Amino acid sequence: MSKDERIPRPPDAVTIVYERNPFTQQQQIINSCVIGSAPPCKLQSGSDAYSAGHCLLNNGFKLICNTANVMTFERVY
Repeated sequence: MSKDERIPRPPDAVTIVYERNPFTQQQQIINSCVIGSAPPCKLQSGSDAYSAGHCLLNNGFKLICNTANVMTFERVY
């Protein structure tokens, strides 16, 4: 393989499942799945889903789907 021929990097994908806390009205992550990598974003259960989504968007991800309580992001190189 020559220096100019590179194997393309597969896309990164993130799915966040969240629910609204009835007391604080904050959207809290209840589960997340990362295929590839998502640093520096923190995707821990109990964290704010809104902040995690903004972190992903600020780091090259695009929002692919946003349905009831599920957000899916993708980053293509």
